[in-house]
Amino acid sequence: MANKNIRCVSCKFAKKDVGVSEKKWTAFMCDNSESEYYKSLLNIDPFGNKLGKITWKGCEYGERRNSR
Repeated sequence: MANKNIRCVSCKFAKKDVGVSEKKWTAFMCDNSESEYYKSLLNIDPFGNKLGKITWKGCEYGERRNSR
């Protein structure tokens, strides 16, 4: 059974990375050790530019975050 990708922005494994964040930019990283994105910053582009939001498409191991 194929699992549909959960976009990183909606995934419970997308966590703030305070060690990399800056005063005016918050870094988000993947915290799922099964994902190919594990420990990757999710709000940067392929050229290393900082983005204001998570834009990565997600992976098969993502899990939807509970709504608040």
